[in-house]
Amino acid sequence: MYSEYRCLPASSCLEMNEGTSPEQAASCFVNPLTALGMVRNYEK
Repeated sequence: MYSEYRCLPASSCLEMNEGTSPEQAASCFVNPLTALGMVRNYEK
């Protein structure tokens, strides 16, 4: 998942606000999924 370059359909991309760094953009997608996984594991 982590790479410098990746080819994929434009429909798979998220548009970020101007000034958003690549690091910030990556964490916008990954961190919420990590939190969701933690909550689901806690519920068990």
